[in-house]
Amino acid sequence: AMKMDLMGMLSHEIGTPLNTITGYADLLLGNADGFADPQRKAVDVIARSARKLELLRAEILTMCILDAGQLSVDPEPVDVARALADAVAGLDLSVPIDCPAGLTVLVHPSHLQQIVTNFCTNATKYAGGVTAITVHRQDDIATIAVHDDGHGIPAELRPHLFDRYTRNPDTSMAIKGTGLGLYIVRGLAEANHGTAGFHPGNGGGSTFTLALPTAG
Repeated sequence: AMKMDLMGMLSHEIGTPLNTITGYADLLLGNADGFADPQRKAVDVIARSARKLELLRAEILTMCILDAGQLSVDPEPVDVARALADAVAGLDLSVPIDCPAGLTVLVHPSHLQQIVTNFCTNATKYAGGVTAITVHRQDDIATIAVHDDGHGIPAELRPHLFDRYTRNPDTSMAIKGTGLGLYIVRGLAEANHGTAGFHPGNGGGSTFTLALPTAG
């Protein structure tokens, strides 16, 4: 309990200086026309590194709230196509999105963003990037699927993918990670009356899914 309290406190206190760094880096990038290439690249590295820290901070805070049983969710209607486009744009990715027009789900908007961001960043880190995002509706459930064409998930890890600290020993030394992302995804999905899942892709790769109730 003390360890969780310390993690939560540090994550909260990091927020203010981190927001300052991100804000000024974005301001500089918006006025970078007069910069030489080395200066522009340096500011871009600062901005990207700050965003990575913000994602890690959000994961730690969410994990602390989940473990304390204090996550309170008030789902609201969210346009799926628009939310996915915003998430992909925020990650600076170019990914085809196949989503029925006008489809809405009941979810906390920031939780949807966090889940999709996690799926996409995992695909980038471990599988060469997202190849497509698809959405289909069956009755009153909409399923968002994030696809990749990577090497896939070893069979022995699949039952534990959404457990805390699960990492592939074949990549854990070469690729940095906490093993918390999918654990948090599952907690957020369930808090929004949804489910998170995994399916091996046809002929390789992986598909991570989020199923949520539709808003009508």
